[in-house]
Amino acid sequence: MQRDALSDETAVERFVDAVVAFSDDPGPANLERYLEASRSLEESRRPSLNRRKPGAAAPRMVAQRSASPG
Repeated sequence: MQRDALSDETAVERFVDAVVAFSDDPGPANLERYLEASRSLEESRRPSLNRRKPGAAAPRMVAQRSASPG
């Protein structure tokens, strides 16, 4: 778990650095850096099977009936 926390922290730091760089110079290189850092941050935040607690149920989709008109 320590490693996951460090990779999340690293991804956040890289994202912040990329945002600052892009705001200073919105050129193509910094745009690419920002997009890459954004993707890395999303990947680090995605729940994975090994990060779930044992026995925890996966989220379920529940269908809801629509209200009938009238």
